[in-house]
Order: sequence, then structure tokens, then C-alpha cells
Amino acid sequence: MINNTQYQNFLKWLELNTDLSEKSINNYVRGIERVTKDLCKLAIIQKSLEEIKGGKELRSIMNNYFSISEYKELNRRGNNMYTASFNHFI
Repeated sequence: MINNTQYQNFLKWLELNTDLSEKSINNYVRGIERVTKDLCKLAIIQKSLEEIKGGKELRSIMNNYFSISEYKELNRRGNNMYTASFNHFI
């Protein structure tokens, strides 16, 4: 699960490296928190996403997550906010 430090690290990175609004940044941080919780619940990961080093592994995890119809639909309803969150995180 994402902890406060991870939340702050991702939030700070988004603030410094993107032109996103504060609202979008908060949405992306909440999005990656939701994805992390789901991945842990599904036992796809056993640790936080931040502890996983390497874009290739993270992309594989992202593809596995969004191949599940429930999360694919969640992302669609959210106007691809969850994939955008994950892409920024990677």
C-alpha cells in the first residue's frame, strides 16, 4: 500500500516535472494509491510500486492490472485517469 512518504514523493515529482493543475496532481496521486491497493489485494504485488525499480517490470504490472475487465472498465469510466496516473508514476 502507498504510504505517506510515497504519496509525497509522487506528488512532489508531479509538481516539479509536469504542468498539471493541483487538482490533476491530486487525482493522479489518488489514482496510483487506488491501483496500488488493488494490486496488493490481487496479490500481483507484495510491496509498494515505489519499491519496484525498473520501468519494464512496472509496465508489465500495469498491463496485467488493466487486462482485468473490472479495472479496464474502471479506467474507461474514469476517462483513462488510472492509466495516466500509472504512466506518470513509471
